[in-house]
Amino acid sequence: MKRERQCEFSSGITHMIEELTRLKKLLEELEEPLDRFDEKLFTEIVQAISISRRDEMTVTLIGGLRFTEML
Repeated sequence: MKRERQCEFSSGITHMIEELTRLKKLLEELEEPLDRFDEKLFTEIVQAISISRRDEMTVTLIGGLRFTEML
């Protein structure tokens, strides 16, 4: 059981690293700062957006990166 948990953990870490590498590649492909909203890029990068009752918005990106901002 311990070995199985370690394998699942390692697999999760590997997946996270792959997703972060993908995010980095997507951002490096941008030749210059965006001057307008890019829906395709947004849907590729953003996994979820949630808003709490405390007026906080959390954006989750591929690779599990999370950013929380006050609204």
